[in-house]
Parts: sequence; C-alpha cells; structure tokens
Amino acid sequence: MEKYLGKLRERYSSANALNWALCKGMEQLRKLTGIPELTLYWARHTFANTARNNCRMSKDDVTLALNHVDEGNRPTDIYIAKDWKIVDDVQRKVIAQLIKFEIKVIKKVQMESETEKNAA
Repeated sequence: MEKYLGKLRERYSSANALNWALCKGMEQLRKLTGIPELTLYWARHTFANTARNNCRMSKDDVTLALNHVDEGNRPTDIYIAKDWKIVDDVQRKVIAQLIKFEIKVIKKVQMESETEKNAA
C-alpha cells in the first residue's frame, strides 16, 4: 500500500484503468488460492455486507465508501463536500472486523490441530 499511497492518479489514467488492474490482481489471487468466486465484484459485495451488517455502518456511508452515486441524493450532494474521513472510518472498521475473523479462524485451526495431535 505504501508503494502506491497517493500515487494512483499518476499510475492509472482513469477509474476504468484502475478497475481493470484490480480485476487482473483478483485473477492472480484466484489462481493462487483456487477460489473461483474471488472477483472484484465479490470483494466489493463482501466489503459492503461486512460494513453494513457487522460494523453497523449506515447505507449512506457504505454507498460513499463504494463510490456509488445515489441518484435520489444527487441534488443534495451538490451542497455537501465529500468527506473522505468517513470512507476511511468505514474501511478501518471493515479491516478490523476482517482481522477479528482471521484471528478466530486461526485459533480454530490451531485448536483442531492440537486435538488431532492429542488423538494420535
């Protein structure tokens, strides 16, 4: 992340170019993990679900974090400056939630491994 922080505009000429690069990266992750469902769509879906359902973020904040345009709020958005701190907050909470989940999975695997060793 540090390599690209603040440099996305220099590296990618448009949002479409960035999305293409992200899709290619997800393709590489699919090959490494063998998880065929691993796509950019899947990642965004997981992010949105985690933000809303596990982190209890508002739909508006999730929408903002996904950089979606809410047609119903388009006139209001003219008057409100985009606050990227809100997006940062959503992302921090999702990352913290995923870390908790990862720790839980690691502990479960370690316990199962210990149980198998003790049984043998």
